[in-house]
Amino acid sequence: MLYMDYIQKAKELTIEQNDNGTWYLIPEWRYILVCNELALYKFRDFRADWYAIEDNLKLEVEKRNKANDKTYSVMAWADGIVNTTNVALTDEENDLVSKAFDLLKTQQEGSLMQSGGE
Repeated sequence: MLYMDYIQKAKELTIEQNDNGTWYLIPEWRYILVCNELALYKFRDFRADWYAIEDNLKLEVEKRNKANDKTYSVMAWADGIVNTTNVALTDEENDLVSKAFDLLKTQQEGSLMQSGGE
């Protein structure tokens, strides 16, 4: 058996998904592998010990949990809303300031005209 075949079978047998969608490595994973005739000597193209197998299985669990994690998508969505809102507020504020300056200019011109300055 090749290592890739071995580790694929090991993943199928020892990694499960909780009801909440998270993945985990079954604590008795070594026992499960041995009982399913997947002892370490079964593959011939790669040298690995139980620690290497465990690292591989834990990385697979981490990969699956990250693939199912919606945190990044939610954060990107929230960031888009915040940035869009900030742009809208900035445009509104710019418009308000522009109108305020126009009003001040108009008032100043009106006062100069009344005093005969222009």
